[in-house]
Amino acid sequence: MRHALAFAVLLAAGLAAARDVRLESVVCNPGTRVAIPATLDDTQGLAVATLTVNYDPLVLAFVEARPGTLADLFAFDFAVAEETGSVTVVAVAPEDIAESRAGTVAEFVFDVRAGSETLHSPLALADVRLEEETMTRDLTHGTPTRPTGGLVRPLAANADCVTRLGDQPITVAAGTALRRLALADGDALQAAADGGTPVTVTEALEAPAPIRVAPPPGGWEPGRYALLRRPLAARASTPTFRLAEDPALAHSALSRTVDEAGAETYALEVSDGTPLAQAGDTVYATVDAIPDGAVVTVLAGSPLLEGAALRTVTAAGRETSGAEAQVVARLLGGRFTATKTADGPTALTYAYDLGVADVEARGDTLAVTLGLREGDAAPATSRTLTGREAVLTVGAQKHVIQAPTFVPDATRGMACCVVEIPLADLPAGAVTIRATIRDAD
Repeated sequence: MRHALAFAVLLAAGLAAARDVRLESVVCNPGTRVAIPATLDDTQGLAVATLTVNYDPLVLAFVEARPGTLADLFAFDFAVAEETGSVTVVAVAPEDIAESRAGTVAEFVFDVRAGSETLHSPLALADVRLEEETMTRDLTHGTPTRPTGGLVRPLAANADCVTRLGDQPITVAAGTALRRLALADGDALQAAADGGTPVTVTEALEAPAPIRVAPPPGGWEPGRYALLRRPLAARASTPTFRLAEDPALAHSALSRTVDEAGAETYALEVSDGTPLAQAGDTVYATVDAIPDGAVVTVLAGSPLLEGAALRTVTAAGRETSGAEAQVVARLLGGRFTATKTADGPTALTYAYDLGVADVEARGDTLAVTLGLREGDAAPATSRTLTGREAVLTVGAQKHVIQAPTFVPDATRGMACCVVEIPLADLPAGAVTIRATIRDAD
């Protein structure tokens, strides 16, 4: 009995040490392009990975095979050989890999043939070889390789995906439209790359467990990814998403928006952890993590604030966005207010008015009052624009004031900076006075 128990323990340990190589099972619409990742769970001790995938050419047309997220380890060579219904990739590292890491060796890209909605294509790992640098030692001794194939299942845009083919978890490809979709634990929705179309369900979604989020082709980069769109009328419950298992999503935030067509969209904002904005001692790495109404300072080098999330609006309605909006706020020392609405992602807005508020003759000088209003009121405290200068252009002449200070004026409802110009410096006749704030030379 003791020997039998020892054998069972050794067998279990051997199985636990197996290397897993796995292909995804994907649901999609006909006429689309899909990228199937080949995942390897442990790279340690390898120098060469050879994978052969067989597929049904009646359903799929091979487009390309490209390096996956482990490309930095298999950096010496990546070769592809193709014949009808079969493709082989060979990924080679410069030397035996010392690091134990999981990731994708390759992505196999296929076009799904139009009219294939009554078919499906198995994806068989027909050959898997994992070798060290000399290619003479059998690495499967004591550490067997456990390959798991996948499949591609095309379904029409008005079809139901409520039954399964096989027992593997499925990934619903970004851009797929279905009438009804039933997900099980471990199934995933693939994130749509920037500007892409999310998975769309027109009637009913069943998801008893948190939904796993699969990365877009090529992996995660900082940006915003649409995940799911469905009509509000079909909303039986609020879906939850499983993010913690992917280290690349350590700095991410989910959002939900509602469009004019009455559909809700769930999106994921992904950050590499670079600080974007700050309120007091709190630093935010994603825009959607900023609470509604919070007033924040946008930090230099915020990579995700180059788009529409960041904007300035003048009292006259003139708008700027992205990097230009950040420059305006930086020059004026202004801070952005976060606004969350049902019809779009979180917006950071700096609303202001800047201009010549008054002109008054004072003896032998002309006092020009510059006014700064933020929102509908003056800034709460005096503000010295250190490292900036105010430039008053009077006719063809320029008057430069270093580090101008704007002092709140309750009567005017703005912060004011008074600049006095000698009357002798003014040109004869009617002139236009323009004010500009810029970085000091």
